[in-house]
Amino acid sequence: LGEGRYYTTVNGYKKQFESKLGFAPFPGTLNLCLDLLCIVARKKLEGRVGIEMTSFESENRTFGGAKCFPCKILDDRAEGVKSAVIIPDRTHYPEDILEIISPVYLRGELNLKDGDELRTRVVV
Repeated sequence: LGEGRYYTTVNGYKKQFESKLGFAPFPGTLNLCLDLLCIVARKKLEGRVGIEMTSFESENRTFGGAKCFPCKILDDRAEGVKSAVIIPDRTHYPEDILEIISPVYLRGELNLKDGDELRTRVVV
């Protein structure tokens, strides 16, 4: 939908990402399509506390809250790629989509194409 690019650059969110996650996200999100086992794991995240991004008002509109969970994208690097799962309070995506933000352009950094498989480790 391209909404991730917009929301990751809104100043009210961007400041919270920087202070609470320790990084300014690359404009946009990496959206993962989850298999059945991962959908169950994602649902468990919804019940966890996470790192809260509070709602705010700006430009005569209200922006909803979200919660984030630090994660690592697992690849051939031992430390993985720093990132965070973001679960917005309001979203247009179905439950089988997981949004990830990162300080780097993940598609480019990991040379990803649509349909590639990816492993992540979420810190809860």
